[in-house]
Amino acid sequence: MSTAEGPPPGWYPHPSMPSTLGYWDGTNWTDHVAPGPLQQPARVEDHSTLVGAGFVTAIFIPIIGFIIGIVLLTKPNKAGAGIGCMVVAIIACFVWVQLLYTPSPGSSGY
Repeated sequence: MSTAEGPPPGWYPHPSMPSTLGYWDGTNWTDHVAPGPLQQPARVEDHSTLVGAGFVTAIFIPIIGFIIGIVLLTKPNKAGAGIGCMVVAIIACFVWVQLLYTPSPGSSGY
């Protein structure tokens, strides 16, 4: 045991025993020791389901919009709406794919 001035009495990480708590009585380390606090493993979030849903959305929604655009092109007086629907579907496809391939801030990518 060593004599030193320091913090108030209590349980602290023991200076000579890693991963162990020692009791500091205010002036000396006592013989009382306890296991140190367990460190929780880092939480790993699984986003694979969300990424999969994003790819499905990025593929099927524009395809559906494109099909609706083709159907509208065959209707009299609806050609403009059909072209507009097809253009929006193509733009949506590019935007969603770009969003899916852009890593979020703080991530290391996929």
